[in-house]
Amino acid sequence: MDQALSRCPARGRFVGSRFERPERPGDDERRTSMSAVEAPTRSTPTKGLRRMATVAATARFGVLLFLSELLDPVGEGTPENLLSAATSSSGAMTTSSLLLLVSSILLVPAVVAIVRLTPKRGAALANAGAILLVMGALGHAMAATFYLVVAALPGTGLEHAELTKVLQHLDAAPSLAVSFLFIVSFGFGVLFSFIGLRRAGAVPLWVLGAVIAAFLMEVAAPGGHAIALVKQALGVVAFGYLAYAVARPQQVDLAD
Repeated sequence: MDQALSRCPARGRFVGSRFERPERPGDDERRTSMSAVEAPTRSTPTKGLRRMATVAATARFGVLLFLSELLDPVGEGTPENLLSAATSSSGAMTTSSLLLLVSSILLVPAVVAIVRLTPKRGAALANAGAILLVMGALGHAMAATFYLVVAALPGTGLEHAELTKVLQHLDAAPSLAVSFLFIVSFGFGVLFSFIGLRRAGAVPLWVLGAVIAAFLMEVAAPGGHAIALVKQALGVVAFGYLAYAVARPQQVDLAD
């Protein structure tokens, strides 16, 4: 029976221990169709659009964060400073908070770019930094929302002493202290991410140097509006170069 089956051309034949079926009409078309289903391709315009959207978001994140700091009338976020800014500079406080809120949204595409640019070498640090950056984006969004609420407090009709007591209570509330951890994670996220990017060869040493200088200003330098502006300006440079790295055609395809 085995010999009969091996001679039957309609069913195929045995070659050693392997059974081979003869080609039939339509086999090539079926293989082509299956291959097209298994490996869909994106159109070139879609890839270019996604890349440019990532480039624009990454570059504008740093600029908006700098402008938010430039317009911020609060300075140190003490209850007294918050209430003073809400009373005398409500418009600037609202604008600065909205810029901070929008920048926290634009940080998400920048995080995606960081992960895509570090597929192998530097991936561990970049991934850790990406997690911290997402936490930082949430922290910035929480801070911006809180400032928007504070900017609206003078319109409630409450006395100055009552508003001060409310802000002092909120400042000491344990339930709001968790937002501080999210805000602090941003600086560490930037540092880890750019170390990973440097190890991957995506950014030069001087860009990492700018990030390290900004981080040292954050943790060690005395406070003040001028120091804060210099720190944010270094951030503009770093994220501006990151946007350039994303735009280079030899880098990892962000649309994949």
